[in-house]
Amino acid sequence: MKLQSLSCFAGAALLALAASVNAIDFRIHLATNQFLTDTAFLHSFSPIVLRRIPEGNAGDESATNKTSTVPKVMKTLAKRDGSAVFSNVPAGAWLLEFQLPYLIFNQYRVDIPDADAISPPPVIGEGITWKGQPAVRVHLRGQSLASTLLAPVLPYPLVVAPIAKQEFYTEPEKFNIKALLANPMILMGGVGMLLIFVVPKLQAQLDPEAQAEMRASQAAMQKKMAAFQSGDIGALFREDPPPPPAPRRAVEGGSGGSAAGVQADSGSGQPRRR
Repeated sequence: MKLQSLSCFAGAALLALAASVNAIDFRIHLATNQFLTDTAFLHSFSPIVLRRIPEGNAGDESATNKTSTVPKVMKTLAKRDGSAVFSNVPAGAWLLEFQLPYLIFNQYRVDIPDADAISPPPVIGEGITWKGQPAVRVHLRGQSLASTLLAPVLPYPLVVAPIAKQEFYTEPEKFNIKALLANPMILMGGVGMLLIFVVPKLQAQLDPEAQAEMRASQAAMQKKMAAFQSGDIGALFREDPPPPPAPRRAVEGGSGGSAAGVQADSGSGQPRRR
């Protein structure tokens, strides 16, 4: 029983040793910019993560590792000078993520080469580099990890910097006179105020008969609205009788005007009355 346990332990140790043969140390350096002014800001709650890309999504069969001892996730922390190291990273394809609060970083695809990768890759865009150097490419969120192989390889050791800050609230909009005037409620109120001042002036320029007809129609509408508010819905559909015609103005001049009218009648060809 002891021999069996010792043999299992020895087998696991051999597998771990075989995996560490192809492993390398992956180095990163965090640079300062307008979003990160001091690398001493980094602390233990800001891990840097390497996630192993599954074999079906790697896009390169040579970058896969067949051993079961390869971890799926590796984590490290940045030092006060901004440097970070992943020790003994096995060969294969990995996704590099930065989980720093208040800062946004790009994601990177990292392809760790095998120990026997001593010649240049035969195909341009292949994930594995040569001479033991890992291939690091920017991975755009929303795209496949296999398509990242078409991106250019970044210099190594990798130097990264944040691209933006996390926004946890929306800043209130500043006062904008154009946006205020484009508001539909403001436009409707402005048109209403304009009609209040313009319509009376237009009515004053109408002739007396048109003014009388307008007053009659307004009175009829007010009557219908009063009946509707009292519960008589049919008042909106009933047609009121047309208003009587407006009386004509009397001709000035008294009898002289009458005589002028008689003369006008005589000039029209009708016989005079005696």
